[in-house]
Amino acid sequence: MERHPASQLELREFQSQLALARSLDVRIVDLLRTVPLRPRPWRCCAPRSRRSAFYDADEKDNSHDANVRKSYNLTAQTAMIVAIYDRLRKGKEVVPPDRSLNHAANFLWNAQRRQAL
Repeated sequence: MERHPASQLELREFQSQLALARSLDVRIVDLLRTVPLRPRPWRCCAPRSRRSAFYDADEKDNSHDANVRKSYNLTAQTAMIVAIYDRLRKGKEVVPPDRSLNHAANFLWNAQRRQAL
């Protein structure tokens, strides 16, 4: 595979796919509500990310297209899991993802409810 810098169109498509993949299954959010509130947010990430595979329509599909979809989901949803858990452990309500924001700005919005500068 020949590598080349991503074009503006490819970057926009990448950001669009990440934005679409941000939504978590409500069962994952419910599971996060049951996690002890003491651990730091990153400590809850791995076990919750693995459990999200239970609700993955592509779980048994190992085609290239399915693996690309899984990579978008894992990248987008891991950030959401960490941000949602951090909000829950601080006694705050869950904030829905904002698809108009890029990946980093959406994480900041979900974790701290503030816009990136």
